[in-house]
Amino acid sequence: METEQDNREPPNEKEQARIATARERWIARVPPVEAAVTDDNGIGPHHNDPSGWTMRIGDTLGTRSPDFMRQSLTMLNRASRSRGKANATEQELNASLALVAAIKPEDELEAALAIQMAANHALTTDVLSRACNTDSFEWVQLYGNLAVKLQRTFTAQIEALAKLRGKGQQTVRVEHVTVHPGGQAIVGDVYHGQPGAAGVNKETAGQPYGTDGRTQGAPGSAPMLSQDATGHGVPIPGNAERPLSPARRTVTRRARQPKRSEARDV
Repeated sequence: METEQDNREPPNEKEQARIATARERWIARVPPVEAAVTDDNGIGPHHNDPSGWTMRIGDTLGTRSPDFMRQSLTMLNRASRSRGKANATEQELNASLALVAAIKPEDELEAALAIQMAANHALTTDVLSRACNTDSFEWVQLYGNLAVKLQRTFTAQIEALAKLRGKGQQTVRVEHVTVHPGGQAIVGDVYHGQPGAAGVNKETAGQPYGTDGRTQGAPGSAPMLSQDATGHGVPIPGNAERPLSPARRTVTRRARQPKRSEARDV
């Protein structure tokens, strides 16, 4: 039997170089674990080492619990199957396993979130494909709205995973500022060096935020800036109770009448 000859042109030099680079990256990547669907709808390995395959499944899910592994594979099988099918195909199941492996869960909690993300992804792509295969505008709108909700959920799952791993936490830094008598506490950029020196803006010389000989500071602390060379700072409100000043009201003043000049005899 004669094989069909490929009459297409070979890749050019640049494409061959890209193929070589991609081949190196391909070899460097660790292939995700794969599962085989048996004739009795069971899930197992392709090879004759079930113990080693179990180790890889546990490493992918971040667990040593056999029950958690079996339940996770069952849920992935149900979430990845096509509508109306009893089980997922090997392609559908292994695609979901590859997505879970890419998330790299470290424990059962992260694995549960990764399985939900894989199920969400499978359902989102199914809904989008149904939106493309209908001619009804109402069904397109229905599928489209559902797909948007699923995509937002997927984004929220990614954010939840990042917070769970500590990458989404915000750090709040509280600084204690001590103001000594005669000093000022200024929040802003401080230029170090003499006015007009290299790296120092000449326009800051003599300004309240400049750095010159008028900087005041207490012994053992960083100098604090002051426009007044004598060290008189801006009054800082305290906690002392003082009587209120009397209320003021606007007093209406009458307009000044122009003075009349008297005629004098010459």
